[in-house]
Amino acid sequence: MNFVCLKWGNKYSSEFVNKLHNMLLRFYPSAELHCMTEDPTGIQDRINIIPLPDDNLEKWWWKMYLFNEEWMALDNACFLDLDLVIQDRFKISIGDKPTLLRTDWIDTKEMWKGINEYSHKIYDYCEINSSILTWNKYTNRQLIWNHFAEHREKVLFLFKGIDNYLNHALKDSYDFLPPIAHSYWTTGETWSDKPVILFDYNEEKQDKVDIEQVNRLWK
Repeated sequence: MNFVCLKWGNKYSSEFVNKLHNMLLRFYPSAELHCMTEDPTGIQDRINIIPLPDDNLEKWWWKMYLFNEEWMALDNACFLDLDLVIQDRFKISIGDKPTLLRTDWIDTKEMWKGINEYSHKIYDYCEINSSILTWNKYTNRQLIWNHFAEHREKVLFLFKGIDNYLNHALKDSYDFLPPIAHSYWTTGETWSDKPVILFDYNEEKQDKVDIEQVNRLWK
């Protein structure tokens, strides 16, 4: 299994990449980590660097290149965001569509109450989370990339990120992973029964959370 991460700009330091690899090696001793980045400074030599292409995307939108089968040619791969902690080995299932997380830690139906289809808030909430995203050589990723390439300016204007984009515009293009993760900032709990803890929805990440369980894992 190939693991892939993205480091762009200065939001995350090389420490996040290096520690992600440490966590992976505890549970997947032969894991190879590939880092998509424009700045490999401080990233350990054992991590494979994939230079970002000459493009003007920002933040999470660089993840769209995961769906470009010509550019991202890795097979049997699992993308991981940097703002997470791995607690245990997790099993993933891969089919003919990319698989990602279902946001089962929030009640999206409740959040959607009172929002009509013409409100800008319709793009604020969605049922998917791309903190973990998987594919193999049989997965059709190119369909998503082609749609994005054709409607790029409209997509970047309308949507806050790739989760909202996929959930609202390409709902039939993906499948869901098993419930292997939970979002810490949604409940303030670490959920020891989940292999992965996400630290999304908040500017404070795992390096700012002083909890023994997190400190023990994120190193």
